[in-house]
Amino acid sequence: MSVYILENTIQKYSWGSPETIPTLLGFPNPDHEPFAELWLGAHPKAPSKLVAPGADGPRDLAALIAADPDKFLGARSVRAFGPRLPYLFKLLAIEKPLSIQAHPSLEQAIEGFARENAAGIPLDAPNRNYRDDNHKPEIVCAVTPFRALCGFREAAKIVYLMRAFIPSFLKPQVDVLEAAEPEGRSAALAQFFDRLMTTDEGTRRRVLKSACAKARDFVVSDVGIQDVAGLDDLIGCDPNTLAARTLLRLSEEYPDDIGVLAPLYMNIVSLAPGEALFLPAGVLHAYLSGTGIELMANSDNVLRGGLTPKYVDVKELLSVLSFESAPPNYAIKNPTAPGVISYRTKADEFELSRITLDGELSFPVKGPEILLCLSGSPELRTGDEAPIPLGTGASVFIGADIPNYLLRGRGEIYRATLPTLRKRT
Repeated sequence: MSVYILENTIQKYSWGSPETIPTLLGFPNPDHEPFAELWLGAHPKAPSKLVAPGADGPRDLAALIAADPDKFLGARSVRAFGPRLPYLFKLLAIEKPLSIQAHPSLEQAIEGFARENAAGIPLDAPNRNYRDDNHKPEIVCAVTPFRALCGFREAAKIVYLMRAFIPSFLKPQVDVLEAAEPEGRSAALAQFFDRLMTTDEGTRRRVLKSACAKARDFVVSDVGIQDVAGLDDLIGCDPNTLAARTLLRLSEEYPDDIGVLAPLYMNIVSLAPGEALFLPAGVLHAYLSGTGIELMANSDNVLRGGLTPKYVDVKELLSVLSFESAPPNYAIKNPTAPGVISYRTKADEFELSRITLDGELSFPVKGPEILLCLSGSPELRTGDEAPIPLGTGASVFIGADIPNYLLRGRGEIYRATLPTLRKRT
């Protein structure tokens, strides 16, 4: 039976929550360590362990798949994506804002990975940008209220906010952005962002001090509050107040980082539970707070520009970015059964579903699947096999050789699987 209970790796990054993942998985955290991401999948950096009924102990999911890809992935998946699990599934627990970043296209990832290999940079080196040769389109679905920055604002809004908060900074670039015709705005935006991110240290400090002072004055005078940096009450906030408060929140964590100015040029997003964003290659983004489910192509390639203690490579980030002003790309909700919402994206490697189970539901298996239960105590059945309990925090891998399975009981479950496979381009 190709159904395995998973034991997953937890990544401890500085922005993680000390409570969310320990509470979900039921273990103490007396030292308040920042548990940031729970990885479910077969990425070489942190493959899940799996437990088969009657087995002596955990096994490596990546090794299991490698031993018989057609059985566990299905022939169609192997033909399309090779003999590896095509996606990586994560739970994000965000206590503090994390890096301004983007992900490369498939072509950029292949080239960058080969280039850094040729340069002799070890895969685990802190200054490594490309840790594999894959792209990383991703979807993030809010489990709790979720805040993010995503994509560049419209040029007119960037010009307005820059002049409102830091009128003398980058004035030539801002003037060019304002005057640019539609066909020239991408180049003007690239010029603006390049100059912003590469400003010298002395200028950066002065600009950040001025921007924070203006933001604080604006928020206090606008809404009459002193807690100007909180992110708990942003939904429904005036757009200018929202930019000011988000800027101040970032300055609390990264006071000397030019990324603090990101709310002036990036869209600010508030997701309610169940809402989701899709992020294709080249889209600048940063997550600010909340718990979310993230599903992506099986990659760990991240190009960072700021708001992080990790390696920052502005030049490489600039080389992969799409300099197009666009609203956030919300994933389309597609009800597929009572209590089941699937999220439509353009990704070939994955499909995310949110299952609110109250009773009994049957699912056909389209390829390799991973299920993560966030609440309740449902059970999973396949054929005549004994039921597998899926308590809160439990997860399972389902091989492609299982034709279908049954979920019974109550609970909230997130499902990673394949969409209808399309030709990879």
